Amino acid sequence: MDTLADVRSLVRQRFGEASSVRLTDVRLDAAINAGLDEVSENTGFRETYAVIEQKSGRTYYDLRTLFPDETVTITSIWSPDLNLWLRYTPPSLFTLTRWEITNGSPQHWFMRGLFHLGIFPHENTNGAKLHVYFTARHEPLVNAEDPLEVPVDLVPSIADYALFDLHLQERQAEKAKFARENFIQGLSLLDYHTKNRVTRARVGQIGGRR
Repeated sequence: MDTLADVRSLVRQRFGEASSVRLTDVRLDAAINAGLDEVSENTGFRETYAVIEQKSGRTYYDLRTLFPDETVTITSIWSPDLNLWLRYTPPSLFTLTRWEITNGSPQHWFMRGLFHLGIFPHENTNGAKLHVYFTARHEPLVNAEDPLEVPVDLVPSIADYALFDLHLQERQAEKAKFARENFIQGLSLLDYHTKNRVTRARVGQIGGRR
């Protein structure tokens, strides 16, 4: 797996500046981490899950106590007790007048504002679990040995974004445009890989209504 040191070396080589005097590690690392953020946010490549233990009568759960700050999007919710995926459903589609007090095994999920996950109906006992899958930005690379959690053949795309950023800083418009185009091509490959690694649907967005 490639490390921050490997990407630094690649960018320096392609930028044509081997010295760290003009192109410092601090400046270089900022450009590389910006590329990692772009990849993570636009493709949802980094996906993991957190476990919610349901409480009797509770409809809403505060995600700020559950998710890391790097979280971007909820993709899906799995109920291991029921062996099913909950369906993303806006509350406006619920037909019961007093749906927020309805007990039962959860079948639907939705968002209230930016941070509160809602389920419908809610359990009337404690302990049942839900697996909440979400995407997150790549953790910032700080140390030279920090690994990039992306396929090896896509590391050049991270370098392309770093080059785009660095060339813009130096007002080299044509070089920046070329690096940006290369980055977008690489991003398309990563997006294809992400969408075809599993077949289940991904819907929903924190704070959104997709």
